Amino acid sequence: MILLSNVTSVLQLMTGGPQIIDVSASWMDATNPSVVTPGELNIQFAGPGTVTLVPSPPVNTQRNIKYVSIANTDVVNPVNVTIQHFDGVTTSIIQTLMSLLAGYTIFYEDGRGWYMMFQGAVVSRSRNP
Repeated sequence: MILLSNVTSVLQLMTGGPQIIDVSASWMDATNPSVVTPGELNIQFAGPGTVTLVPSPPVNTQRNIKYVSIANTDVVNPVNVTIQHFDGVTTSIIQTLMSLLAGYTIFYEDGRGWYMMFQGAVVSRSRNP
């Protein structure tokens, strides 16, 4: 489970090249146990740089990240990526620098963790959900 618990917490992606990256993310916001609101973000960008995958939650809200996909749409070139949590002060690396090969996608699913796929086949799993 990945939680964003304050108004400055975000999930970010850092890339090291100009390749076009497609990102999709979804989450559930909880303001109390009985009020839950879904949210999503779909973006495309070309690096290098840092982009927000999941924005910060509103005041008095916990954002539970349910799903993230990060796809390298380049047909030839890999791109270096790092996934991090920034709380407004401190940056914590969630997935260390890795080379995302052309056509590969990194996924996060709540309860399953991080994994990488190519053409529908899982090629790598993370140890940390």
